[in-house]
Amino acid sequence: MPPLLSAYGQALQPKPTAPRTEQEQQLAELIRRRVQVLEILVAQRQQGRTPPSLPALRRKPKASCAAWNVIWNKFEARLRDLRAQGRRWMHASKKLEAITGVGTLTALGVLAELPELGTLNRRQGSGPGRTGSASRESGQWHGRRSIGGGRAPVRRALYMAALVAARSNRQLKEFYQRLRR
Repeated sequence: MPPLLSAYGQALQPKPTAPRTEQEQQLAELIRRRVQVLEILVAQRQQGRTPPSLPALRRKPKASCAAWNVIWNKFEARLRDLRAQGRRWMHASKKLEAITGVGTLTALGVLAELPELGTLNRRQGSGPGRTGSASRESGQWHGRRSIGGGRAPVRRALYMAALVAARSNRQLKEFYQRLRR
């Protein structure tokens, strides 16, 4: 009996995934590094809220935040430059930015993590970015629901856009309120 993956490949004959171009790899790396810088910046800001008892350490969080802000701004400038260089990204990001709540950086984040966006049909495209909820229930016990599946960086990129859209679009606001009940 052939191994499972070999049998799968023989049975379904899946199309090979095209490798990412160098620009796509650069965009993905910049987006991921930008997320890391944001996490560091948030941590530095939180440290600055509760000043340490040692006077020598009191200025460190502020100076560190300023340095990380400079790095953050450089990443955003590089991302905008990279967007301007690629016609495909410019076109695709403008389409995404037409959606309420989606800005340039959110659009680039989605494009970096879903390079196949725009090449798949509706059914194929729903898989990688899906955000299905999973309930934790057993008998009469009801636990917390959580979101899973799809690609976590895509969910992260779309989270704030979804909140903005839920506040500014009347239909989405009503739908959001129904889900919260």
